[in-house]
Amino acid sequence: MVVDDEEKANILNTFFSTVFTVENEMLGEIPRNNENPILRVTNLTQEEVRNRLNKIKIDKSPGPDGIHPRVLRELSNVIDKPLFLIFSDSIATGSVPQDWRIANVVPIFKKGSKSEPGNYRPDENMINFIKGGMKVRSSYVIYRELNNFIQSNGFRKGESHAHLQGGISLGIGAFNLSGCVGFVVFIVLFLLLLLLEELYPQEYGLSQLQEGATSSNLRSLLCTMLLLCYYTFLSFILGIGEEDVREADSLLQPYLSRYPKSAIFLFFAGRIEEIKGNIDQAIHWYEAGCSAQQSWKQFHHMCYWELMWCFAYKGMWKMAYFYADLLSKENRWSKAMYMYMKAAFLSMLPPDEPRPFDESEVELFRLVPSLKQKIAGKSPPTEKYVIRKARRYQAKDPVCLPVPALEMMYLWNGFSVIGKDVQLTEDALTTICAAENRLLQGPANDYQDDDRCSILLLKGLCLKHRGKLTQAEQCFTDIYQSEKKIKYDHHLVPNSLLELSLLYMQQRRGEDAIPFLRRAKNNYKNYSMESRTLFRVHAALSKLKAPDSEENSTDGASVS
Repeated sequence: MVVDDEEKANILNTFFSTVFTVENEMLGEIPRNNENPILRVTNLTQEEVRNRLNKIKIDKSPGPDGIHPRVLRELSNVIDKPLFLIFSDSIATGSVPQDWRIANVVPIFKKGSKSEPGNYRPDENMINFIKGGMKVRSSYVIYRELNNFIQSNGFRKGESHAHLQGGISLGIGAFNLSGCVGFVVFIVLFLLLLLLEELYPQEYGLSQLQEGATSSNLRSLLCTMLLLCYYTFLSFILGIGEEDVREADSLLQPYLSRYPKSAIFLFFAGRIEEIKGNIDQAIHWYEAGCSAQQSWKQFHHMCYWELMWCFAYKGMWKMAYFYADLLSKENRWSKAMYMYMKAAFLSMLPPDEPRPFDESEVELFRLVPSLKQKIAGKSPPTEKYVIRKARRYQAKDPVCLPVPALEMMYLWNGFSVIGKDVQLTEDALTTICAAENRLLQGPANDYQDDDRCSILLLKGLCLKHRGKLTQAEQCFTDIYQSEKKIKYDHHLVPNSLLELSLLYMQQRRGEDAIPFLRRAKNNYKNYSMESRTLFRVHAALSKLKAPDSEENSTDGASVS
């Protein structure tokens, strides 16, 4: 039996090292074409480093350096500059300081004899993250080297070149799109940059996927599918609401004509019509997609989710409730979200209207916190949001949310959909104004200012889409001027600044929009759905061709 601590550590280290595999060098030295687009990284700022330090959890143990997290947080204003210089140099040179490659691996006993190394496991969270990152890096390096190889002077095209080119375009394009969403969590991006070494521009990734999708090769279908996902989901939900789906439509139509009963292409057809604001056509395509196959139930759930929102756009709250109820019973992705949506749709009905199955929205809201789940050790941001919003119903006489279904619609960028239909916009505005009147006539309560600002945000969006820009601007301005009155819904202020900026951009007032976008990005932290807001802020700044911070600005910006 081993009693010496150092010898124990060596034995466990030898065993734990077996969880890693040595990757074979699949590619040798390949000639490089220096004219290829180089990998670019988002500029790192000293302020971003300081913000990361201020968010360190101080209840964690020190790492191998022995520095307690509380020290790092308390001295953030002192150490942000040297750390910024180290990070910048590390990214620029592609190397990591030797001390940063050391980690504490804690053996966790599983079961059986404590004298057997195999009965212990390392803390797998970091190890699995590193292993996954190494595999991603390895895959990326292969695609990158192949791309350089086929563009080198010594490469000769064979009979299957189109298929090889298609596979490489798919890989390069997919990796580059994965990096297009910008800088959200500094430490995650930093690790990804170290693992991937570099990132191509987003435009290059899109061009590679376009090339793969439009040429005749084995991977053209996969390139098309990835582009459809990008245009109809990623760029729409995390964009600024001005996405043009004509490119997606042109990619889809040849496949839809060739495979008219393909469930996945019917689904994308519905998604495109939904984004266009053609809700009835979207419902038709989604229902056709459900009828096209019965074996893949998860695909039905995707259609149910979209059908739920389509009927919500139309104000058909019972139909929206029906699909939320189906999801709550059949799908396990987020029981808390589905329960919240059921309650939200019921709460939009008149008080005296009978509820389906005699369900009570108050009781459904009260169930939401009990359905919380964790994915990879963390709760999804959407679950955190609905659980926080539902907490007010735990009181004996709860203060009801004014328009919870429309609040959730905003988080999924649904107002960009109804804004394309005059009648849908007018109906939503009527619902919001009625809720505003009830709030003004009701008794004062602890949530009054938050609810008023929530209504103003949604009202401003409807007014913007109705062309009443001055009134919309006043709504957004009232929200950020009420910042000190807001007690719970702190996400409203940065989102009002974002929407005000988008309003200015619509009026071609890019110079007026930029300060509000930077304020939304830099002045607010730790609010609900923060990542989504930051993605949209980044998209707006990119459209204006403006840097994220004023200190990096060298010239004016204009709406492109």
